[in-house]
Amino acid sequence: MLTYEQAKSIILLNDKIFRPNFYTWACNNFGIYEYFEQEALRFYAMGYDRIGAKMIVENIRYRTILKEIGNGEWKINNSFTADLARLFLLLNPAYIGLFEIRTLHTKIVREI
Repeated sequence: MLTYEQAKSIILLNDKIFRPNFYTWACNNFGIYEYFEQEALRFYAMGYDRIGAKMIVENIRYRTILKEIGNGEWKINNSFTADLARLFLLLNPAYIGLFEIRTLHTKIVREI
């Protein structure tokens, strides 16, 4: 697992594949990404070769009390679910193909 600082650098270097506010959100909520990564690896270890990012987010929502900073009513909002999967694949290239990555509506996204 990479450090928080390394992850921030990778997001900045690849900003065109993320939603516009993802960097700020990720900096404030890195613990949610860490849990997302842990769950993705857990599902993979259980034998899943394809995982839905939304499935992981819903699982986190169900199993934890994690809350987003600045959004006290919601544990995790759905706005950055796809970005969590993109970041996971950038930080863990050995798992390319674990998530299906689609093109953002507002930007052209190169294949990860």
